[in-house]
Amino acid sequence: MVTVATKQGDYEKAKEIGEKFRDNAPIQSQMAIIAIRQGDYEKAREIGKKFENYAPIQSQMVTIATKQGDYEKAKEIGKKFENYAPIQSQMITVAVKEDDFETVKRIGKKFLNNEVIQSQNKRNKNER
Repeated sequence: MVTVATKQGDYEKAKEIGEKFRDNAPIQSQMAIIAIRQGDYEKAREIGKKFENYAPIQSQMVTIATKQGDYEKAKEIGKKFENYAPIQSQMITVAVKEDDFETVKRIGKKFLNNEVIQSQNKRNKNER
């Protein structure tokens, strides 16, 4: 129901549900997404602190760090989730911003069967 409310733009309804399920990581992941969309990074970070080991929420923490130019924080999270492709895809974005193409290649080699990461590698090669 949170997903439906969010897709319909009814963030207040989604937040009501989120309040009832404060310990449910997938629902709180949606709450973090809403907080980010509304520019409430502090609320999103609170959720991130509570769910430090839940990769989808930590991916959102990488999004915040990257938006704010805090690449060191993003990379710190990336190290913790070295085997989670969505975060490693974000690490490619950070590496490109820092002109660190060795990291891009390393991640690309590690995730040879991940089409998102491989498409990023192809795009980055074409842009160089």
